[in-house]
Amino acid sequence: MASPRITLGFAGLALMTLGEAIGVAADLGPPSPVESLPTSIDVKCQERFLNEAPPAWKTLGERLRGIELEHTYVDYRPTDTKEPFRDVYSSTYCILKDGVSRRLDRDQAIDVMNSRYSFSVRRAVDADALKPFSLKYCERWQQDTPQPQAGWIDAAELKLAMFSTMWWLPMEKILADPDFQMTGADTRVNDQGDEVVRIVYRYTAGASNDYLLQPDGVYWADLRPRRFWVVARSGMTSSLTKHFDTDAPFRGRMTIRYQEWDGVPLPEGVRVEVVDVAKNAVVRIQENRFGPPRACSRPMEEFFLPHYGLSDEPLPSIPDQCGPPSSSP
Repeated sequence: MASPRITLGFAGLALMTLGEAIGVAADLGPPSPVESLPTSIDVKCQERFLNEAPPAWKTLGERLRGIELEHTYVDYRPTDTKEPFRDVYSSTYCILKDGVSRRLDRDQAIDVMNSRYSFSVRRAVDADALKPFSLKYCERWQQDTPQPQAGWIDAAELKLAMFSTMWWLPMEKILADPDFQMTGADTRVNDQGDEVVRIVYRYTAGASNDYLLQPDGVYWADLRPRRFWVVARSGMTSSLTKHFDTDAPFRGRMTIRYQEWDGVPLPEGVRVEVVDVAKNAVVRIQENRFGPPRACSRPMEEFFLPHYGLSDEPLPSIPDQCGPPSSSP
């Protein structure tokens, strides 16, 4: 059975869905302004960014362990778009101190990763069900390969890693991709008097199946050097019409608020805006809210199938590639 805390949380969420959507709609406001982007590279600024930022992100990522927090997501499109849409949900996300095991509880589903395999289970809706959980997914983790991520964990990981992301793209991938060329870099001071490094990249490759990679797209980010080089804002501008929220050229902006965890900044809120350039109108808003963080004190048993009444010796065959481990853990 779901814990009372989770059950009540989702009941409350259902009641507030309309209010949340109205709140987001009222907060749409005017489109975000066109950013003042540097068109030349300050070489010292560029060298400082390339030398200091990647190790700072690595340190920050390694410190974000042993956390449990609540995540609320609100996704809204104004009604004059071609596809009116609203989505609201919440989840509880936990990262064990081992840095490998994760657990995400969303509604009736629980997604889990551990040192041997990943799996998704679903709570029985019927209180008289013979088994409290049913298995929906399971995949063995072959060591020295990318760890499989069950269900919604991938999305949670991406949003928690916004501290080093430029418009949904991990900064490390941008730095390693020769199709991204830096076109601008400078140092400035924001309205709060904090030092900000603004960088600009242009994607020079042709059309891609990934709509995030816009041919000739301009990508930018504001970073805080004294705060582990976290991204405070980022965005992109496209002259094409590949975004699924609009049939016109668009620009987007992502703004991130931070909170403290173990002496390092952890995302507290991520606001995403997509603007239809032709109409000069906001066509989509996404809000991700995290926290407050707390130490994850869940026992290790919760990260393995037997806790849910399911055997993992051998692993069940869902999907087909999930079979008995080739060697003992």
